[in-house]
This record gives sequence, structure tokens and C-alpha cells, in this order.
Amino acid sequence: MTLTKVKTLMAATLATLLLSSTSFALSNEQLKVQTTESMRIGETLLPAGSYTIRMLDSAGPQPVLSITQADGSSILVPVMRGKLAGRTDRPEVHLRREGSESRLVAVQFAGYDHGYEVIAR
Repeated sequence: MTLTKVKTLMAATLATLLLSSTSFALSNEQLKVQTTESMRIGETLLPAGSYTIRMLDSAGPQPVLSITQADGSSILVPVMRGKLAGRTDRPEVHLRREGSESRLVAVQFAGYDHGYEVIAR
């Protein structure tokens, strides 16, 4: 193998490792939420309670959040990356009041200047 091929192979390996670790770090973002009233996500109405919201894949073509209830049941929510109010030091869950219900519209993890907006179904 020539020196040029070895350098190219090393560069490709390094790039793959960097992309993998970035994707892994982003996929481990999560936050805990306690709601005092029901929350609508798309067509699903979740009862009041404790939830863990976790980013499953932010690097793929369609970012996806997993929202898990205390009993272990979960739903997958397609989202799109969007610019929110700015960088935050704490996680934020953005709800919109619609009549007697609250609808989840976006999630922002601590330390980022962007969030993830729920894609309405």
C-alpha cells in the first residue's frame, strides 16, 4: 500500500470515529419531565405524570425523540431541528395551550442554542 493510500485510509477512519462519537453524544441527550396535566403529542394524549424525553437520533435524516412514561411504555416522536430562543443552561419543554389541553411543540436540551420542534401529524 502506498503512503498516500495509508494517509487517505487514516483520514477516513478518523472522520468516521469523530462522526460516530458526535452522533453518540447527541443521542444520549435526555431530560426528565413531571407534568401536572395531560399533554398531547400529535394524536396521542399522554396523562399527567413523569416522563423521560430522550434524543434517539439527531444526526440522521429524521431526528426522533423517545418519550417514556414511568411504567416503561414509550412513543416515538419525529422532530425537526429548529432555532429556539437561544442557548439555555437548563433543558426546556415548550408547550402550547389549545383549549383545555397542552400540546408539546418543542424540546431544548441544556447547553444548546437549538431545539427540536415536534412535527405535527
